[in-house]
Parts: sequence; C-alpha cells; structure tokens
Amino acid sequence: MWFCAIRQAREQTATSSDVWGVWSREFSEADDGTVTFGPWSHRRVSEDGKIATPSEIYEGLFPGAFLRTEAPQGGMFPEPDRDIVVNVDALNVARSNRQHVIDMQAHATTIYSGTLRETSELVGGPGSVVQVGAGETLQFLVPGADHVSIYASATRDLQ
Repeated sequence: MWFCAIRQAREQTATSSDVWGVWSREFSEADDGTVTFGPWSHRRVSEDGKIATPSEIYEGLFPGAFLRTEAPQGGMFPEPDRDIVVNVDALNVARSNRQHVIDMQAHATTIYSGTLRETSELVGGPGSVVQVGAGETLQFLVPGADHVSIYASATRDLQ
C-alpha cells in the first residue's frame, strides 16, 4: 500500500488539533513482476479524533509528488552501485603507489666503492663536484620503471 498524510490548516470551529489529509492506494504484484495499482482514496482526520471523514475514491492522478530517497528493487530505478567504495579505494591505493614510484625515481642513488673515506664525507648534489681518488669509484643507480605502462594502467582503471 502507498500511503501519504499531508497536514492541513487547522479548523478552529471543529477541533484545535492538527487535521491531516490522508491518501492511500493499494497495489498488487503478479508472479511475472507486473504491478497493478488501484485508485487513490482520501479522507480527512484530526489528531484528537473529532474529525474523521469517510474514505472517498479519487478518480485522478495523485495531486502531489513523491520523492524517493532509496531506489526500490527492480522497476525503472537502476540498482545502486554497491562497489563504488571498493573501486574508489583501489584507485586511491594505485594512485598512491604510482606517486611512491615517481618519488623514489626523482633522483639517482649514489654508490661509493673504496676504502679511503666514509660515505658521510662525500657531499654531492646539484652544482657540486665530488672528488674521488685512485681506487675509488662513484656510480649512480638510476631506477627505470615503465612509466608509459603505469600511465596506461591508470587510464584504464579510471575508465
């Protein structure tokens, strides 16, 4: 049954309590999923019981509008996307992982080979010169992730 109650203006002569316009409509659902609706009926009742009109059939469309806050199962409303939270979490984790790869590859790692110095004595960076002696070497480890594939994967996930 569909049911709607609409508070009306107070009638000072009959009652001092709120009066409601009460609308209802029966429906039945067949085994094949089709729904058949009966006509709307309406009546007026007061909260104190002093007004209670008999129920009358209303031969027209309901003179109001309903707003659904939840989609019913089936019918013209699509099913809600229950996996959105899981998908958004997966996208956020993937984005965080991609940012970590980028951060770790923003610079090369210096590798010192030798016995003449402690690595804390080697100061390097942009614009600096590091002097190494005989028997010492500096090498640079430059990681190389496949950024083209990472980008393609991110684009696919977002789509």
